[in-house]
Amino acid sequence: MTIGPDGSLMRPEDRISEILSRYPAEDPVHRAIERSAPTLLSAAARVEVLAQQATSGAE
Repeated sequence: MTIGPDGSLMRPEDRISEILSRYPAEDPVHRAIERSAPTLLSAAARVEVLAQQATSGAE
């Protein structure tokens, strides 16, 4: 959720918006991302915290 289609870093919110902009509302991908966005954002936030802890040596 943090890497865009061109390999650049993105915020998860921006990545979700980018995905939704590529698919029409009736497309299954659009519907799936739209429905799962809260879960995807929550997971991305948890991974970010864990990555920060791992790089700082905290547990």
